[in-house]
Amino acid sequence: MLSPNFQVANFEVEEFNVEPISISYKFKGTEKAITKELFKVGSNFPSTKSITFDNKSGKVDLMVHYSEGSTLMTGLPNQISQYDIGEHKIDEKTEKFAFTMRVSNNIHNVAALDEVELVQEWTEMEKIPVKGSATVVPPPKKEEEGDKAAEKEEPKPEVTKPEQKFETKEKKKKTFSNIKFTSSSFALAPNQRQEFFDLENTLCMEDDDILE
Repeated sequence: MLSPNFQVANFEVEEFNVEPISISYKFKGTEKAITKELFKVGSNFPSTKSITFDNKSGKVDLMVHYSEGSTLMTGLPNQISQYDIGEHKIDEKTEKFAFTMRVSNNIHNVAALDEVELVQEWTEMEKIPVKGSATVVPPPKKEEEGDKAAEKEEPKPEVTKPEQKFETKEKKKKTFSNIKFTSSSFALAPNQRQEFFDLENTLCMEDDDILE
């Protein structure tokens, strides 16, 4: 289907999640850790799940791991990655707040924390202008004698703008802020990956010299 050199009938491919994936999280300053299974065996991916905590502003230790009872190869660790989620300051005007963690099982079937977002809500009183119509004031009539009055143009009426009025209404407002986090996993560190990439390029250049 992806090759430009072949033409086949279109068909749909659904990815099958083989191993169950869970998260375990613990708010800093507490001892209780909670575990939830997010991606069950047989679920499709890529897929994203959101976990929301009311009246919390972050400060969480999160671990993404394979669920208990998964059939991993011997020697492979259950842990996929670990995250240290920071905290966001709550504004004084905020009446209600919550933060959301978004964990995805990506197109490569690797689960990871994508984003942590804080939502703050409050109520503000706003002045809203009330629509009014202008009033028309007719000009004073002057008495004229004979045909002179008919010959003169009638004066245009004066239009006066009414005083602008306002009404006060409550308006709900909301802000969205990203919460920073750090991660650790079994993946290569970016600088180490770059070193291997540079080494590979050097080896390829040496091979090209030999071939030439």
